[in-house]
Formats: sequence, structure tokens, C-alpha cells
Amino acid sequence: MKIISVEEMYTLDQQTCDALDITSFELMQKAAHSLNNYLRQFLDFSHKVVVLAGKGNNGGDAIILHQLIQDYTNSSLYIFGKGKQSLDNKIALSTCQDYKVNDTEEFLNALDEATHVIDGLFGIGFKGELEELSYLTEKVNDSEAFIYSVDIPSGVDGNNGIASYGAIEADETLVIEHLKYGNILQDGLDNSKKNTILKVGIKDTEADSTFIEKPYLFPRKHNSHKYNHGSIMIVGGSHGMTGAPILAGLAAYRSGAGLVHMSILDKHFDCILNAPVEMMVHKHRHLRDLQKKLVKKSAIVFGMGLGRKDSANDDICKHLVTSDIPTVIDADGIYYLKKHLAKVTNNIVITPHYGELAILLDKPLREIQQSPIEAVKEVVENPNITIILKGPTTIIANKDRMVFSSLGNPGMATAGSGDVLAGIVAKFLTDDPMDAAIKGVYVHSFAGNEAKNRYGEESLMATDIIEYIPEAIKKLQS
Repeated sequence: MKIISVEEMYTLDQQTCDALDITSFELMQKAAHSLNNYLRQFLDFSHKVVVLAGKGNNGGDAIILHQLIQDYTNSSLYIFGKGKQSLDNKIALSTCQDYKVNDTEEFLNALDEATHVIDGLFGIGFKGELEELSYLTEKVNDSEAFIYSVDIPSGVDGNNGIASYGAIEADETLVIEHLKYGNILQDGLDNSKKNTILKVGIKDTEADSTFIEKPYLFPRKHNSHKYNHGSIMIVGGSHGMTGAPILAGLAAYRSGAGLVHMSILDKHFDCILNAPVEMMVHKHRHLRDLQKKLVKKSAIVFGMGLGRKDSANDDICKHLVTSDIPTVIDADGIYYLKKHLAKVTNNIVITPHYGELAILLDKPLREIQQSPIEAVKEVVENPNITIILKGPTTIIANKDRMVFSSLGNPGMATAGSGDVLAGIVAKFLTDDPMDAAIKGVYVHSFAGNEAKNRYGEESLMATDIIEYIPEAIKKLQS
């Protein structure tokens, strides 16, 4: 299943028309017939269907669909919008006899009795705010009708998933041919309970942007020792933040690491409480101290709980980005990385959320939210960097590949969850960094979902995710 940009979808539409020697209106008809074939399974004359159409091509799809479902439902069509009507929308409407334009009162009366609403108000090209139309979309959301959206819920940006105030909250979105970034990023998952892909015959994409697939983890060999399974050094912690590296270490152990070490600046050493007895805890004063402890380490985790005001951490980060030990950089480590980003020659995996990525690229958070794909691509122009951009749908990418994961749950948005992820990824860094990132995200998400099943989303804690890492490992080895 491919995930593409709005611009690529428009290009594929045109390429399909050229290849099949059809007009854009004929392609619109193909889309409407595909929508109709799907809906015919669920609708009949007992249903009162309100079709909400705009003046663009998404509205054109809805207009043609209205005419088709009239054969077996009680369907009524309402058109709203101030913008210029597209040519194909005009053609679609020219054969339609019974409809209302900008008739709010009639629309609300029909909505009161509707069993279903088909939302074709805007399409994947929507940007900005719904403005006065939000009054109508909020009424749709408040109704008892089942809401189908065509391609993407109206009011959601097709490239980044940002939802306008009042954006449609669909029960099901009928996605034409390929998922768009906006279907799954940021607000996209909240504004549609279900995405259903409908094939129309549009040309396939060459984009290598897909959903994460279940990885396989090989069982251990009998003839092995602890160093065969990874020796990890976690560099993190400070006053009040020593729990963060401990969480990462526990996660690495539960993911199968043979040894886990933790090193903290000596001035914070006395703050460490309740470190697991299996974890070797060290202190360092500066980079030279730490370097002695990095011998025979298979991976390093740097960043969680460090704070942002210590020159020693800056020296360590500068060393790590050019060392030969694969490194995960997380949390406050992202802050230190900003200064050294252009110098990265080591294989590193970075695990920012949107705010940390804004810091790394020295851009406003709003700019990252508006263009997350472009921000990710900017980072991975360096072939030594793999990124895990954490969010409701996580983006995993390197220079050659991009993978999306919506496997987790909102309960995982809790303190320490990212530290757990970093520890899991570090365990797998004996593999290719991209593979390690994919395995880490999958194990983290699976464990998080198992924890949710027991504790619920509101009560879920980072230690609960660690508790279920063994279940995830067993599942991926079966």
C-alpha cells in the first residue's frame, strides 16, 4: 500500500488519462462508479442519503455518485462554496436535475432525517480554514448520520493531515487508489475512523513510501554469549532526569541486549536511584573518560535526560557523529546534534518528535507541521542518517526509503515512551540502521498496544510498554 503526496496524485491522474486516452471527466466517472460499487453493498431505499458537494473535482465525484445511488437510495444533493466551479464539476452538474445550491436551511432540514452523509465538499487539495462552511460541517459532525468522505475528510490538508476548525469527522473515508499523506499524518487519523482504498485504474506510483511490515526476528543460537547479542552504552541523565536512561536500558535488555551500560556525568552520579541490578552504571567527567568505556560497544544511545547546558555533552555529541559505533540520538541529544548535523559521518538513528525536529532544523514548529515530509527528506539527504519522526503516524526514513507506522495508540504519548523506543532501537543496531529503526518501531508499537489492552490508554505508562516487550519479541520470532 503506497502513500503519496497530493501533487503526485494529480500527476498520476494526468498520466492515467494520457495512457487510456480519456478525458479528466471520464476519469471522474470511473471514480464515481467505483464509489458506487462499494456503497451499493451498504445502502438501499431505506436510507436517506445527503450528498454534500463542493465546486471542485471532489465535488464532481460526489455529484456523479449522487446520480448513481439514486437508483437504490433516497438521495438528495446540496452544493456549497464560493469558489470558481471546475470545468468537470460543471459537466457533472449539467446532467443533474434536482439539487440545491448554498441552501443552508434545506440542507439542515435534510440532515435532520439523514441516515448517511456523503462528504464531497473539498478534496485532497484543501488548505487553510473552512471559515463560514465550518458551520455546515459541524452540523454534519453533530448529526446521527453515518459519514462517508470521498478521498479525505473535508477540511483536512491532503499533504500534512492538519485539520481546519470544524473539519469533517468521517466514519469511513473512501480513498481513491492511493492513500495521501494527509489521510494518516497528524489530525488525519482522528478525522477518519476507517480508510478504505478503492481502485479506479489510476496508474501506479513508483514512490517507495509504504506502511511498515511485520519484521522477523531470528531466535538465538544455543552456542552464543552475551556479546553476540549486543553491548550497549546509554549516555544520559541529569538532576531529576535519571529515570530516562534507566528506561532506555530496561527496554534494551527486554529487547534482547546482552549487556547494557549507563554512563552519567559525575556531578549527577549521586542522583541515580533504583538502577536495575543488571545494568552497569558508570560516571564520566568529560569525553576522554567516556571514550575508555566505549570499547567493545555495539551501539550507543545518547540524549535522554541530559539537559541542554553542559559543554561536556556537546563534546561527546561531536565525537559520536564521527565515530564508528552506531548511535541512537534522542531527546536532549537532538539539541546538541543541531550544532554538528553537517558533520555526521557515523551511522546514526535520530528519534525526534515534531518539536525536536524543529529545533534540529532551526525552523518554526508550524513549518515542520505544515511540511513534515519535506523536513524528513531534508534531514536524510545525509545518507548516514536514519530518522524516526514520532507522531500519531510515525515516519521512518533514510535517503532511499520511507516507511509509515500507525500501529501504536494515543496512550503511548506519555513520559518515557520515547526513551523506551530509543533503547529498543539500539538493541537492533547490529543490523542496518533502517532495519533497526523498523524493528524498533514495530516492537515498541506492539508492546504499547498490548499494554493498552491491559491498562487502557489513559493509564498507560512507559514501564507498561517495557512489560510487554517480551510478548512483542516472541510474536516476531514465531
